[in-house]
Amino acid sequence: MIYLYIGKHSIKLLSLSKTILGQFNPTLFAKTHSNDLIVNGAMSSIDLVASAIKEGLTNAQPTPVNDKEVTLILPQEVFTYGRFNIPADISETAIMPFIKDKVRAELQISIESEQADFIITRQEQETVVLFYSIKKEAYLEYQQVCKLLQLKLTKIIPETLAYYKLFEKTLRKDKKEKIIYGVYREVDSFGYLFDSLGLVEAERFAFGDDIKPAIKKKIDELNKEDTKINRLILSGAESKKVRQDLFTKDVGAWTNPLEKIVDNFYQDYLKLIVANSTTIFPVLDYDVCFGAFIFAQERSEEHTSELQSHSDLV
Repeated sequence: MIYLYIGKHSIKLLSLSKTILGQFNPTLFAKTHSNDLIVNGAMSSIDLVASAIKEGLTNAQPTPVNDKEVTLILPQEVFTYGRFNIPADISETAIMPFIKDKVRAELQISIESEQADFIITRQEQETVVLFYSIKKEAYLEYQQVCKLLQLKLTKIIPETLAYYKLFEKTLRKDKKEKIIYGVYREVDSFGYLFDSLGLVEAERFAFGDDIKPAIKKKIDELNKEDTKINRLILSGAESKKVRQDLFTKDVGAWTNPLEKIVDNFYQDYLKLIVANSTTIFPVLDYDVCFGAFIFAQERSEEHTSELQSHSDLV
């Protein structure tokens, strides 16, 4: 399986080939492009995106990619997003009509005109629907890109779902948290707002090149809006340089490095990815691909008691 992320300027590719022992050999590629690959939520050019993916397939390390099945991970801006509370007394058969009505009323779109999916998450007495969709024309364009490269598009997921899977196991059933997931890079750092049930809003927080004051400013703004941030999860290659206690003090929210979360909660998944004896799988560089892999593993193992989905996208 290929876990392929296409960002505004970037490509990240994680190809996993299964071994006879049930583990996976990783093949990796990442590149930031000078040209936009995605503009206003749509591909800038089918040929440009196909060329960028082909480069990744050809130049991946340690060997070119031969896998054909693709899980495509796209920026949140590509999707129409809605989050709806489900009444406690609703029947299973009424959920889909309820979602269709909510989507039509609040998002002003029809599910039938979109390639749509939803996820249901629960915590104690609260249940929410996380709804994602893209226009069918856009979905067909991504299919077309894959066909040009003799690839099979098996599913599309939003990057925010992949990020959520990277800290879901740290959540307590009895505690409602507000969480910023931040990706700390040399340039163009960013983040999203989650709570214990999933993505709160689709807005992507731009933290730029000077991340600490930008995060502090955003946390202060949210606190003034009665959205108290309980935790900042910090990913990205630059997060390895962070001292947790000092960063917590500087930004005004408890900072939880993703590297520690993976070590404490996701070692079973990490051990499935076999790197050679001199290489450690770079989780912080490929967090979005690793999160998509966790999502796929949980679904294949039917560990989905808290996660239900309509299957058009994911």
